[in-house]
Amino acid sequence: MSRVLTELLDELHHGRLRVVDLTQPLSPQTPLLPLPSQWNNTPAFKIWELSRYDERGPAWYWNGFETGVTQILSEGTLTGEYKYSGHWIGRLEYRHDSSNRMFFNRGAQPARSTEMTTATLGIMYVFGPTAGKPEGF
Repeated sequence: MSRVLTELLDELHHGRLRVVDLTQPLSPQTPLLPLPSQWNNTPAFKIWELSRYDERGPAWYWNGFETGVTQILSEGTLTGEYKYSGHWIGRLEYRHDSSNRMFFNRGAQPARSTEMTTATLGIMYVFGPTAGKPEGF
């Protein structure tokens, strides 16, 4: 272990160093850091409700938000399901996402690509009744 790290751990252990956590949830009340007048300031964070288990979306709570970064995202998903027997279901899903900015991670490298493609193969077992509509739909 390096000398600096050893000293840091020793200071923490003996209470001579204090850690202050300044993280906070992002909300419309998050204060902005004003920039000098020659530069544009950061736009405020905005959030609005799209649905909350109501007629706008009976099975989910969903918000829309803006962070001030102009970005165009698009996605396409193709899903196929096959019911093998009374309780077994197989699902194959292919999804392609794209952006006009570097946004998607590549391995351990953040924001290195404008596109991402994923494929998922799943096998599910359904417990309980398998016929009829779910309650509430």
